[in-house]
Amino acid sequence: MEKILLEMITIVNNTLLEPVYIQAMRNYGRKGEVQEVVDVFERMHFYNSQPTILSYNTLMNILIEYGYFDQAHKIFSRMKDKRRIPPDVMKDKSFCRMKRPHAALRLFRNMPLQGCELNAVAYCTLIGGFYEG
Repeated sequence: MEKILLEMITIVNNTLLEPVYIQAMRNYGRKGEVQEVVDVFERMHFYNSQPTILSYNTLMNILIEYGYFDQAHKIFSRMKDKRRIPPDVMKDKSFCRMKRPHAALRLFRNMPLQGCELNAVAYCTLIGGFYEG
């Protein structure tokens, strides 16, 4: 996959390649190759492709799925520093996986104060977290 990505970078305007990077991260994530996921994400910066909320959320989802909560928190902090939209639903998911559903509920209740919408994904994540926890 590495060779294909490098070839595309030389042919296509790299600012248009975010969906390709996201799919590569998902593919590595399905295989459990978390370090490869992080490497693909970091390469986006190197090749002048600015990650959007979609890239950040993909990375955070995979980190949380495999139990890398500290790293997911660092990504969350980086997003806030870069003034990206904070993925509070991902943080809720992380708290639930860490067996801290009450922290997730507190964050959930504060989401509207931070300008985040309480949508179906947010509710389902919280309910699933209480069910699993």
